Amino acid sequence: MYLDSDFPLQSPEVPQSLETCEEINAWLCDKIESLIRSVNSQQAEKILYKNRWETSIEKHRDDIEIISNALIAEAEKRDWCSDYDEFVDKLNGHLHKELTTRYTVYSVEATYTVTISRDVRALSEEDAIEMFNENEGLESQRWSVSDFDDWDQLSIEVQQ
Repeated sequence: MYLDSDFPLQSPEVPQSLETCEEINAWLCDKIESLIRSVNSQQAEKILYKNRWETSIEKHRDDIEIISNALIAEAEKRDWCSDYDEFVDKLNGHLHKELTTRYTVYSVEATYTVTISRDVRALSEEDAIEMFNENEGLESQRWSVSDFDDWDQLSIEVQQ
């Protein structure tokens, strides 16, 4: 059956028993719904595999962390720390997920003599020095650079 001479209404995939447009339309709708279900199923399967992959990666990273911590504990227990540090440093250069190192953060303190200069508006140099020392309270105390945020210009010279 043909709509016109150049376009056959039936193709090799369409069952030959379908003769009317309504029958062919119903068959095509079923075919489309089946394809949609198949695509949805494949997408769901893809999401499932992606989640499994991500979970596997997370578990792998957690395992590496557990192994690293156990190795550090054993190295410290056996007093092999320098050997461990050297070995892990070399090994980490070849790993995608590095083993934990024994690096520790240390607070280090140093004492410096600091000269601070600031423009102070006063009648005399003596008055300026007195006003500076009284207002800023700089005599032998701990302070940070942020303590001077409101200054227009701050010049610090550190001498060792």
